[in-house]
Amino acid sequence: MIPNLSFYIYELSKTTTMNHKVIEAIMNAKKVILVTSGRNGAVFLHSLFDSHSEILTIPTYVNWPKVYDLVKDKSIDEMVDFVADDRLGNIFHKKNDMLRGNFENFEFNIKDFKSKLKQYLLETPQTSSSFFESVHAAYAVTIGQDINKIKVVLSHHHMGSRIYRVLEDFPESLWINIIRHPVAAFHSQYLTDYFNQGGQHGFLYHWVKPLNVMISQWMNFEENLVSLGSGRYIVIKLEDLHEKLEETMRDLAVKMDIKYDKILLKSTLAGHDYIASSVLNKNISGANKRLLEPKFKKELSNQDIRFVETFARKIMDEHKYPLTTKADMSPNDMQTYHFRGINSRLYDFFYIYKGIKDDKILLEKNPIFKIMGFLHIMKFSLALKRYILWLYKGRKKMNKTRKEIITKSCKFNKYNL
Repeated sequence: MIPNLSFYIYELSKTTTMNHKVIEAIMNAKKVILVTSGRNGAVFLHSLFDSHSEILTIPTYVNWPKVYDLVKDKSIDEMVDFVADDRLGNIFHKKNDMLRGNFENFEFNIKDFKSKLKQYLLETPQTSSSFFESVHAAYAVTIGQDINKIKVVLSHHHMGSRIYRVLEDFPESLWINIIRHPVAAFHSQYLTDYFNQGGQHGFLYHWVKPLNVMISQWMNFEENLVSLGSGRYIVIKLEDLHEKLEETMRDLAVKMDIKYDKILLKSTLAGHDYIASSVLNKNISGANKRLLEPKFKKELSNQDIRFVETFARKIMDEHKYPLTTKADMSPNDMQTYHFRGINSRLYDFFYIYKGIKDDKILLEKNPIFKIMGFLHIMKFSLALKRYILWLYKGRKKMNKTRKEIITKSCKFNKYNL
């Protein structure tokens, strides 16, 4: 019994020592945090860092302080399950998500990840920073990344709250904010919400969401990150990634203190080619100048563009985005402006009617498509119901929300109300 016990103690000691080495490597690595203020190509930029041997990054965006707040009072087993099955579920359960990417070919074992994460959580203090490091250590070991080569842990925080918490956890962290022409960013989110039946704001004022997201994040970054200075707060324009990719990535490699490698020009998630899809673009891989075409000009009126450019005037001036209008709408005019864009009150029904018409064509080929026609009729009814409800109570809510975001915009742009 004694030899076996001695062997067990020796193996346990060896495992614990190895665990500490892994955690120490993650602790000592530079922390780089990727953020954005909307649909600005953050997943694309993240994908360019995915395969670099000196970078450890989990290939999805997660607000880790928020996750820690959700699990800190749970048992270790519950914490592990929540991280693996919920927050990283798209990776370990091989999901294909338009926003986060396709992980159907992800090859690593969720049981191995859970086992390692449990070990690390048991051996480290229960703090937000230790939780972050334990999750990344478990991921690195699970995918077989060489711990000795890791110089940077890159976390895609994306948007949202608790930026100040990340700064508290990692006060020397480097921050990368990817931006895009504000009208193009607005248009992309606007269409996404439109085709999702308006999201939480409903059909007729889904244009509120992208404006609210944009202004909230701009103010968030100005409050928490701008004061870090250019050495620790880097702003990257999506346009530069598509027009001068190598130059941009070489510059980032220097600022991140990693070796430049041509792998930084290749877009991957979890080691597999990243194929981007969105409402505006399908099956795009890597840098592509075609993505920079101003598609918003086809669907937004000149007054719509003037409205958004006025709303985003400070960002456009600071980052040298050319104005296509005078961007001079007064605060009072912005408060009362009726956003045109895709005229939801008519276009919703036209879009659904077109779907029904297309289904009739398909019916000639296969009767099974009757169900699609039924679904479109249901969707048409839902659109009509939403419109009636909006006429009843939505207009008041829209005006209140619009007033709030325009007030924020005026404060941010230093306009007089």
